[in-house]
Amino acid sequence: MTFDFCGEPQIRELDSDLEVEQVKASSKTLENIVAIDAQVLGYRRSIDLEFFMNNQPTFLFRRRGRLVAYAFGCAGNSARPAAALDPEDLPALLRQIEYNAYQTGLDSLWLAIPAVAKSAVSWALTSGYKIDFFYEVLVLLAKNPLMNLDRFIITQSGFVW
Repeated sequence: MTFDFCGEPQIRELDSDLEVEQVKASSKTLENIVAIDAQVLGYRRSIDLEFFMNNQPTFLFRRRGRLVAYAFGCAGNSARPAAALDPEDLPALLRQIEYNAYQTGLDSLWLAIPAVAKSAVSWALTSGYKIDFFYEVLVLLAKNPLMNLDRFIITQSGFVW
């Protein structure tokens, strides 16, 4: 199950030892992002990630020089995907996404967060984000039943009702 959260982007302080860097699209950046995605999701999706990298701000997160997470910033009023090797790092990724949304002048930000991503759900709720009344049941077709969705922010397709 996935929750859609909506809130007003703000500048927030977050105590984290992660170093964040906004990077340009490149084959090396793509290689790094694909490697994290493969560890978190259990498969590679280079074409999708290359598309995001070329259309959204791209952030890499390091701990003591070691790459541990990535996040894509805002395109429109939503941002995704993001993944971290440690689920407790998701709030730092969400704070960066929110900061990017604030910088671009967005008055609202939508985030799709898997219910099992407890640190991310907690961050959203304590940061004033509201759960959209329309919840989603996420169906993923994958070979690996051990996907680490507790450390992942989902890519949501845009659609119109």
